[in-house]
Amino acid sequence: LQERQGRKRQSTSNRSHMLGNEVPVLLEFGDLDIIDVSDAEESADSEKLTRRERIEQFRMSKRRNEAYATMLRVEGIASTAELFSQQPSRTICIVNIGYSAEGLLTVQLLESAFRRFDGFERAVVDIVKPYSFAIFRRTSEAQVALTELHDKPCPEFKNKSLILEYVTPSIFSQLTKESMPGSTESIAETLDESRGLYYIADFISEQEEQDILAHIREDEEREISTGGGSD
Repeated sequence: LQERQGRKRQSTSNRSHMLGNEVPVLLEFGDLDIIDVSDAEESADSEKLTRRERIEQFRMSKRRNEAYATMLRVEGIASTAELFSQQPSRTICIVNIGYSAEGLLTVQLLESAFRRFDGFERAVVDIVKPYSFAIFRRTSEAQVALTELHDKPCPEFKNKSLILEYVTPSIFSQLTKESMPGSTESIAETLDESRGLYYIADFISEQEEQDILAHIREDEEREISTGGGSD
């Protein structure tokens, strides 16, 4: 017994020393199993939740994983990193809401969930896909919608929590076989994905453009008058 108490005191001393240096530690008490401090803290936090809340958290996590897995399986892709953008985009993918997932989902129903946000342009629903899209005029406007709706109950879908992710214009076109509308921002986003291409809005003024075109016409007329343009 004295030997076991000695081991316990030594283990506690080692633990205090390591905690003082802010190093992740493992605790050992006699012959008990080893446990990770981070796991212990997470367990303590989870104990503050009611049993009903813990069950609901587990169900939400399970539904989220199933939605991602379904989309990957449908598209034959191994990782969500190939689909979703870490950077905000004006196109949002609703991972767990689609025609085949909801059963006859309509564009009108999906639009009703996003219409209240400034800059919302349209919804895209494919009748054979379990996911859908919401397109905004600007990235900043899409960010507002994603922040407010992601992982939160949506009344338009019987308080089902929506799972939202950003997608780039090229991924949107790949998934829907549809080109993105030609706004200034979408052109910039598309070019930025191509190495060596950069979009600069209003690179020249309208007057400069007219002057360039006038010079081109003058050169063409001069070439024709001198016979340079004849065969």
